[in-house]
Amino acid sequence: MEAKPFEGLNAQDEYSLSQELGKDAAKTRLEEHWKSFFIEKDVEELKAAGINTYVHISIPCPIAS
Repeated sequence: MEAKPFEGLNAQDEYSLSQELGKDAAKTRLEEHWKSFFIEKDVEELKAAGINTYVHISIPCPIAS
Protein backbone atom coordinates (compact mmCIF):
# COMPACT_ATOMS: atom_id res chain seq x y z
CA MET A 1 0.00 0.00 0.00
CA GLU A 2 0.99 3.59 -0.46
CA ALA A 3 2.59 5.00 2.66
CA LYS A 4 0.53 8.23 2.85
CA PRO A 5 -2.24 6.94 5.16
CA PHE A 6 0.47 5.56 7.45
CA GLU A 7 2.79 8.59 7.59
CA GLY A 8 3.97 9.33 11.11
CA LEU A 9 2.55 6.08 12.49
CA ASN A 10 3.80 2.60 13.33
CA ALA A 11 0.90 1.03 11.43
CA GLN A 12 1.73 -0.84 8.24
CA ASP A 13 -1.72 -2.08 7.17
CA GLU A 14 -5.39 -1.17 7.58
CA TYR A 15 -5.85 -3.37 10.64
CA SER A 16 -2.91 -1.91 12.56
CA LEU A 17 -3.97 1.57 11.44
CA SER A 18 -7.35 1.09 13.10
CA GLN A 19 -5.67 -0.30 16.21
CA GLU A 20 -3.35 2.71 16.45
CA LEU A 21 -5.81 5.50 15.57
CA GLY A 22 -9.15 4.02 16.51
CA LYS A 23 -11.92 3.04 14.11
CA ASP A 24 -13.25 6.51 13.23
CA ALA A 25 -9.90 8.24 12.68
CA ALA A 26 -8.58 5.32 10.63
CA LYS A 27 -11.74 5.31 8.50
CA THR A 28 -11.40 9.05 7.84
CA ARG A 29 -7.75 8.69 6.86
CA LEU A 30 -8.44 5.73 4.59
CA GLU A 31 -11.42 7.41 2.91
CA GLU A 32 -9.18 10.33 1.96
CA HIS A 33 -6.67 7.85 0.54
CA TRP A 34 -9.37 5.96 -1.40
CA LYS A 35 -10.51 9.21 -3.06
CA SER A 36 -7.18 9.25 -4.89
CA PHE A 37 -7.81 5.87 -6.58
CA PHE A 38 -8.16 5.69 -10.36
CA ILE A 39 -11.70 4.51 -11.07
CA GLU A 40 -13.81 3.42 -14.04
CA LYS A 41 -15.21 6.94 -14.39
CA ASP A 42 -11.67 8.19 -15.04
CA VAL A 43 -11.26 5.65 -17.85
CA GLU A 44 -14.59 6.73 -19.37
CA GLU A 45 -13.49 10.39 -19.29
CA LEU A 46 -10.24 9.51 -21.06
CA LYS A 47 -12.16 7.54 -23.68
CA ALA A 48 -14.64 10.40 -24.20
CA ALA A 49 -11.70 12.76 -24.73
CA GLY A 50 -10.37 10.48 -27.46
CA ILE A 51 -7.47 9.15 -25.44
CA ASN A 52 -7.01 5.47 -26.17
CA THR A 53 -4.44 3.96 -23.85
CA TYR A 54 -3.77 1.00 -21.63
CA VAL A 55 -3.81 1.25 -17.86
CA HIS A 56 -0.95 -0.57 -16.18
CA ILE A 57 -1.78 -1.86 -12.72
CA SER A 58 1.23 -2.91 -10.67
CA ILE A 59 0.66 -5.76 -8.27
CA PRO A 60 3.27 -6.15 -5.52
CA CYS A 61 5.04 -9.53 -5.47
CA PRO A 62 3.66 -10.63 -2.06
CA ILE A 63 0.09 -10.19 -3.36
CA ALA A 64 0.77 -11.92 -6.69
CA SER A 65 2.47 -14.90 -5.03
